[in-house]
Amino acid sequence: MFFCADKTCNIQNIIDWIATDGLLHTLVSILITIVCFSFMGFWSIIPTVVIGTGKEIYDMKKKPTYTWEMVWHDIICDISGLIIGVVLSILIF
Repeated sequence: MFFCADKTCNIQNIIDWIATDGLLHTLVSILITIVCFSFMGFWSIIPTVVIGTGKEIYDMKKKPTYTWEMVWHDIICDISGLIIGVVLSILIF
């Protein structure tokens, strides 16, 4: 469930919702964005989105127990990493 589903949006619910998998998605998206930004500029958004989406398509095909809730969780974490990566890249480069 999304972290505010029960109308109690506190920091512990957010941390529990992100969990280790979400943190990994965020960190990998940050890394991909920064590396690509160094030679592609703002076009670095494209490979980050393609890789994140491709990973979710792969998961949907290969994992029969994978749910749409898991897909959206991962996509939200990927987008968060993309945004953080772009901001960091602007500050670095």
